[in-house]
Amino acid sequence: MKPLHIMLALLLLGGGGQQRSAQQEVAFQDSVAALQRHREFQAMQAEQAQRAQEDSTRRMRAREAVARDRAVLRAVREEHERWRRCVLVITKDSLSNGEPSMETASSDEVRARCGDPR
Repeated sequence: MKPLHIMLALLLLGGGGQQRSAQQEVAFQDSVAALQRHREFQAMQAEQAQRAQEDSTRRMRAREAVARDRAVLRAVREEHERWRRCVLVITKDSLSNGEPSMETASSDEVRARCGDPR
């Protein structure tokens, strides 16, 4: 047992049927108040731990979403680069910026061999 609990038990049991003195009553009320404060503190700590866990989970999910978005963007860019190279090989078109024109890219032959640019 903790010292505070022992003191409380002694105060409660030690008095028997007798009235407590004013000093004993103050000590008893102080110990009851200390127990209440301790319980409130423990409840507050539990709430803080729960919030910290939720924040951690939320941050982890956000990091995972960013990683997924980056992977999708990378896949789109890679697909566009594959398509661009395919069109350039078919048309042997070497524009200054390296991008095939939409007229060239939308021809039936290019679509059949390289896919749709969209």
